[in-house]
Parts: sequence; C-alpha cells; structure tokens
Amino acid sequence: MRSKHRILFLVLVGLFLSQCGSNEDDIGLPTYSFSFQGSEFDPHNDQVLYVAVVERSQDQVLIRDSVTVKDGVFAFEWEDLFEESKDYFLDYYVDMNGNGVCDEPQTDHSWRVKIDNVNENLSFTDTHHLDFKRVCHSFSDESQTEDSDTEIQISGQINLSDGISDFEGLSPGAALEGATVFVEGYPESEAKTDSQGVFSLKVKVPTNSLTANNYQVVIWYTEANKNSSIITWDSESVRVGAKKGITFDGTDSDLDLGVVDLVYTKKVKMTIEDASSLEKLSNCWVEVPAYEFQLIVKPKGDGIYLVDYLPEGSYQIRIDCQGYEQYEMTIQVGSSASFGEVQELEAVSLTPAS
Repeated sequence: MRSKHRILFLVLVGLFLSQCGSNEDDIGLPTYSFSFQGSEFDPHNDQVLYVAVVERSQDQVLIRDSVTVKDGVFAFEWEDLFEESKDYFLDYYVDMNGNGVCDEPQTDHSWRVKIDNVNENLSFTDTHHLDFKRVCHSFSDESQTEDSDTEIQISGQINLSDGISDFEGLSPGAALEGATVFVEGYPESEAKTDSQGVFSLKVKVPTNSLTANNYQVVIWYTEANKNSSIITWDSESVRVGAKKGITFDGTDSDLDLGVVDLVYTKKVKMTIEDASSLEKLSNCWVEVPAYEFQLIVKPKGDGIYLVDYLPEGSYQIRIDCQGYEQYEMTIQVGSSASFGEVQELEAVSLTPAS
C-alpha cells in the first residue's frame, strides 16, 4: 500500500513539473516601471488631471488614472507597466470645465508624449505648455477603427542626402535607421526604418475614399534624445526630412515609394497679434491638424510661435486663441540649405470673437 502511495506521489510530482515546464514559453517580456510627474501646472490647481497609457501596436489602453493638481504639481507611478522593446503613448488632459469627460482643446487642455522602444525603467517630468494634442479617443471605450476601413501598404528606402556632410555620426548618402515615416492625415500609423533604411508602413483609410488619390508621405530623422525612449525635441536638435507624394490608383494597395533622400528641414516662426490693438497674443494653440502629435509647436513668449521642423512643402495651420475667432491658413515652406534656417511669416492678426 505504501508503494502505491509513493507511485501516486511521484506521478503527481511529474505532472506538476511537466506543467511548470510547459509554461516556460508563456513567460512574458521583461517589464519596466514608469513614473510621470508634472510641475508648473498652477493654472490647473484643484482641477482633475486624467492619464492614459496606450500600447501603440494594438492601440490598447493599458491603464487610466487620475489625480487632482495641487500647488502646480502632480505625480503618478506604475510598476511593471511597460514591456521590452514596445512603443507607447502617454496621453493626459485636465478637465477644465469639470464635466467628467474629455473635451477637445481648448475646452480642456490635453497633451501626448511618444515613448519608443522601452528597454529600462522610465521617468518623465512635464511642465505646463500650450502645445496641445487631441487625445480624447484614449479616454473613450468606443472603437476608432471603422469596419469599412481598408489597409494600404507603403514601402521604400530612406537615405541621408549626398549634400549633407555635417550630420553627427553619419556620412553623406548613408541609410537612415530609425527614421519615422507616416502619411499626412494619418499620424498614428507610423513606421520606422531598419538598419538598411527600409520601411514598410501600413495605413488604414476609409474604404469610401479609395478612389485615385495622392497621399503625402512624410519622413524625418532627428538626432535628438537618441539614447532615450521619451520622444521630445528641442530647437537645437538637427533634423532632416522630406515629403513625397504617392498615388493610389484605387486598385493596387501595395505602393512603392522608392528611394527618398532626406534634406535639412526648416523652422517656421510666426507672431500672433490682436488685429486692432496689435497686442501680442501668447495664449494660443497652434496646430497642423494633419500632423497632430508628430509636430512640436513651441510658444516662445511675446506672441511668437516656432514650428519645428518642416520639410519643403505646403501646410495647413490652425490657430485657436481664447476670446478670438479661429483662424486657418496655408503656408508654403521652402527648401533649406543648412541646419537652423528659419522662415519667418508675416504677423497673423486675429479678430476678437463676437
């Protein structure tokens, strides 16, 4: 009887060990913590700030959280939030009207930060600014993908122009690894180039718009914060880029962009003022709607705004200042022969809202 019990015990142990072994393949990727802090948010004291962290490849909201801003500061910390080598969005907004839901700027103030290729514990601190982004879909459970969407695929190769010789660590004509590629109007669908400068970008577009169409593919590469997963830029960072049109004929959904050489981009500087008093307006939200979070627009004070960094081409700009009529304009950005060139626009004069 004792031997039977011993055999049964060994069988159970074997089953247990076998089960443990079968789970080895289920072990997930390494995980990393994330802390997020804010300072100088005094305009939002005693207002609720909401946060969502989104895994980009699946457009999956991993966590939503909230806190009341006190003394201009707030803080969050999450353990085991990020997985190795994945990309994320950090979306957050302040519920300025207190209605408990996310409203577009400037009814609420909202922001987005890109987080790429996580491989360590991360910490990010933001200060209050007016470079707002549209993030309300991250705080809604409604699907953003329509059943009638069709996927098109765009491929190509991205190199540094032969005419650029002062880009740190790169020789003229070099293949660019890690360049960002997206299509105007579809900024959330992006691709990165591999070590050979090759990319394959998939974009979902409404099926009812799948007639012959010309898409503007935007490519750029920056050396800014190249050792960090937190994607932020400053105006001193070298950036190269290009815009190239590609035609979809309505039938073949595999499009080849060919080889594209990236050249210097240009900063655009504008001053916004009251049409009557000429008072400089520094409380404006300036955006390029087709680019959304892909572009950085920096209020520089005294009504001056700087848009970084634009390849040669045409851009629609929208300006929203509290107390004034919304203003839209199209600008043409010229080519740039060197890093740091600035194209200054004529002053933009706004009319007070009636």
